[in-house]
Amino acid sequence: MNDKEREEFWKVLLTARNTNDTEKITSKIVYPNKLYRYRSIGIPTLNALVENKLYFSTSNYYDDPFDTFIRINIKKIQDIAQCVKNGDIPSGFMNLFGLIPKHNLSEENFNLIVDNVINFTKETRNEIRKWHWSLCFTEKHSNETLWLKYANNHRGFVLEYDINSLNKAIFNAELSAPCMMNNNVNFSLYPMYYSKNETGYDSTNYAGFVTCCYILEKMGNIDLIKVLSSQMNFMWEMERVLLIKKWIHHYDEEWRMILNSQYRIKSTAKPCLVCKPSKIILGLKMSDSDKKAVLMTAEKARIDSIEQMIINDEDKFVSSKI
Repeated sequence: MNDKEREEFWKVLLTARNTNDTEKITSKIVYPNKLYRYRSIGIPTLNALVENKLYFSTSNYYDDPFDTFIRINIKKIQDIAQCVKNGDIPSGFMNLFGLIPKHNLSEENFNLIVDNVINFTKETRNEIRKWHWSLCFTEKHSNETLWLKYANNHRGFVLEYDINSLNKAIFNAELSAPCMMNNNVNFSLYPMYYSKNETGYDSTNYAGFVTCCYILEKMGNIDLIKVLSSQMNFMWEMERVLLIKKWIHHYDEEWRMILNSQYRIKSTAKPCLVCKPSKIILGLKMSDSDKKAVLMTAEKARIDSIEQMIINDEDKFVSSKI
């Protein structure tokens, strides 16, 4: 997808409110036939390759510190707090409000409480980055920047996946079941949107909701988390938070597979998909020993299509069969 198509997708995503909007969103997505993952050489990547596994990760492990970064509007939080002070409490938070000792809502304590809520919400952003699982892909195997960035300066390799195979991939049962609250876990594949607006996407309301869930989890009040989740309609908010990046990263041409699951409590297992790559593309500067290791791994994984990046006679950076 080009930049204009990604922007059109984002505009529609911003209008989404319920499940009825799914078709409207997907109609704006131009899916490529192939997607790629850049990998460095190492025991974890080779083990994953031999087992045809794709491991989801959380944003706190990504290189971009603003990935899944919750943008908070302080003024909005203060306005909501003033409504609470005046007794105009949002219906979804009535049960939560009942847990607060009323003497803490005195005039002299109120401003301090609001300041603490704002600071805690900011701190919770780092926790939020640990909660949402995703898998990152890109559209091209010849992206020189990504070869430098994610494939150890052309010494690694790239995995090619057919889009149809990805859509039909299955979860590893041992890993997926214990770490998800609900049994109907699935995934969705979306393009990343790159914004030239430095302020990003305002996700204050979502940050407040997740902050409440985080506090309640620490209190052990899991039942109230479920009540809040059912009352507060934040469908599509997770996608909006996960699918926007600063324009500086637009060269990634990223696609992101997101796990669709309910709020997860103390999940420690790392979910993964089982999907066989259609091709392996070796790096231009890959050493002979690393090349041998990858080829042996590919044979075990029964991957027959192997290519290597070269600079051809026309000085173009392309892949060639070996």
